[in-house]
Amino acid sequence: MADTTQASSGLAGRDRVRADSVSGAGYRTFPARLPVLLTALGGVLVVLGALGAWLRASAITRVGDDPTTVRVLTGSGQRTGWVLAAIGVAVAVVSLAWRGRRRLTKLVAVAVAAVAAAAVALRLVSLNDRAALWAAEARRAPRFIGFHAGLGWGAWCLLAGAILAGFGVLVGVLRELDVRKGYAR
Repeated sequence: MADTTQASSGLAGRDRVRADSVSGAGYRTFPARLPVLLTALGGVLVVLGALGAWLRASAITRVGDDPTTVRVLTGSGQRTGWVLAAIGVAVAVVSLAWRGRRRLTKLVAVAVAAVAAAAVALRLVSLNDRAALWAAEARRAPRFIGFHAGLGWGAWCLLAGAILAGFGVLVGVLRELDVRKGYAR
């Protein structure tokens, strides 16, 4: 049961409810599988994004026409794409380290995820510069009514993968702190 006698009244004049330890509503840490799942899913998305369509440029040449793709940059055609794919595989593989007990293996998982996040960030910055270059080239030789150069699905997968791997690391580190304080069951 909840204890309402020791809690002060809230802003609306209602009693606040404070859960006691008997009710089972006490603090619990993250599930042990969550860091593994988030980090592995992040690694898989990095692999997909690394080999996918990074940039796509489309143009409308005549009024009433649908946009047509005029340029595409894919990761599978670039050496950097294959390097990022290898880093993504490494992130997915070392995500299993969160299930172990050794600190060193967990630090390796953190380091690999940090390298992946940094590599993805650098790649996204360079892709943005390349899209701006494509737009500048198109402005110099206009043969269109409308032109757009932007990130493709591969770049968005890279970003989502880096974010998920980062969340996996964050959850794993917070879980480790909770385990050390005795909150894990």
